Amino acid sequence: MDKTIKVFISQPMANRSEEEILNERLEVLNKLKKDLKTDNIAIIDSYFEEDEPKSTIHKGVYHLGKSLELLSTADVAYFCKGWQYARGCLIEKEVCQAYNILTYIDFSRPVKISLRKYFMDNENKGELDD
Repeated sequence: MDKTIKVFISQPMANRSEEEILNERLEVLNKLKKDLKTDNIAIIDSYFEEDEPKSTIHKGVYHLGKSLELLSTADVAYFCKGWQYARGCLIEKEVCQAYNILTYIDFSRPVKISLRKYFMDNENKGELDD
């Protein structure tokens, strides 16, 4: 498998430190490398450190919009444990369902071999139409 798999991570961020968030992202990367038996995985950088524009009234909506833009570039979306309790993650999950973006939901189980098989089978087939 030569193609780099681009992974969007959807994770709860409220009441969590930057260190906790970034450590979880690293854990996801290492887990996927191990389970998919490849180093050809790139995590899309969707952790925003910059402040939103001063005119922004709803900060969460601003950051969600930026996240959705990045989600559009992903091969797969990985939903970290607790996603179902975070508004942004719930919306990202709905977008994945509406646009047939391959998802992996972390219920603290290993990635199924079918995900690896999906990428091996579709490596040279090009992109799916919206």
